[in-house]
Amino acid sequence: MMASKSGKEIVSGGDTNTGACLLFALNPKTSKMICLEYFNLEQSLNTLGTNGQYIAAGHQAKGKVNIWNITNNQRHSTLQVFQDEVSSIGFHQDRPVVAFGSTGGCVHLFSLC
Repeated sequence: MMASKSGKEIVSGGDTNTGACLLFALNPKTSKMICLEYFNLEQSLNTLGTNGQYIAAGHQAKGKVNIWNITNNQRHSTLQVFQDEVSSIGFHQDRPVVAFGSTGGCVHLFSLC
């Protein structure tokens, strides 16, 4: 199990027989937990970030990031950001911008607009 810094987004553990994992988030409008994604253990997540409206999850060793709008339960985008592992995700506190860092030392910025 992994939780974001805010404690409102949770990756719930997997089933070793089926390799299934779930990503849950707390919808800020309804205060209900929602299931954002079902994925395989081989696609496991290693970092989460949120700004209260969006949640971004970086996949281990794939360089891929998924972004969801948790107020409407919709996937916003899927990005192939790096060739190596996504090591950090951070949202700007006032602007619709998210930054991704890699284990190789690269940083990418993405506009949510």
